[in-house]
Amino acid sequence: MPWIGGLAASKIVAGCALFIAATVIASVASRATRWRLGAGLVVSAACVIFSPKQPDYDTLSKGASVYFKAQNWGTVIDHAESIDGGLTMVTRRENQNGVVTTLLTNGKFQGNDAKNGEVQAQIGFAALPLLHQNIRENALVIGYGTGATSRVLHDAGFAHIDIAELSRDVVAMANTYFSDINDGVSHLPRVQTHITDGRNLLLLTPRKYDLISIEITSIWFAGAASLYNQEFYQLARSRLQPTAYCSNGFRCITWRPPIC
Repeated sequence: MPWIGGLAASKIVAGCALFIAATVIASVASRATRWRLGAGLVVSAACVIFSPKQPDYDTLSKGASVYFKAQNWGTVIDHAESIDGGLTMVTRRENQNGVVTTLLTNGKFQGNDAKNGEVQAQIGFAALPLLHQNIRENALVIGYGTGATSRVLHDAGFAHIDIAELSRDVVAMANTYFSDINDGVSHLPRVQTHITDGRNLLLLTPRKYDLISIEITSIWFAGAASLYNQEFYQLARSRLQPTAYCSNGFRCITWRPPIC
């Protein structure tokens, strides 16, 4: 029930469970047992009724379940919840370089508007393969993020760009809060945005691409593993023109074990 949110849906499920438990207790338990179990049901019902009316989005945005420790992305200024995208949040934080706005999915970093930092990487994802590809017919971007990479490919003059993004909320939030770096590219001429999995789009489309840019950079993220295997790369190759390129962004993470 995404229209009421995960917390409200959980409360409804808990309320139904309490109602069923009360019915069973009233039907089969002895009088003495009813009082004891009934008291427990009352306490449980009170916990459900008086629990917080909305989640602590600032805590959820810290991504402790993703990065194994809390991150400081700032204060949540907007959020959206859906079945396809989970919990999409936009945070804002002030640092020595100014105010940075960050896009998150279930606490996982998707991108920000730091002009001297992450934006350069997002632009680089698109610019690097363009150094080797001068044909500007069809391009596919898997993963919209903040939309910066898609905007670069649009500005590069591709005749047609397909964008595959699993979450409609990501596209909406990016166009609302990151329009200064994406120019609302998902709605521009020559661009078609598909709210679907990139693998499924490749399976269903007959189109051949001159460039496929994959912006799913963390393999541990739910659903990303389907884009990091031999079968997917074979599929992508079958949708490439003979002189085309497939660009996939990887994050190199160095882990230093603690000194015992």
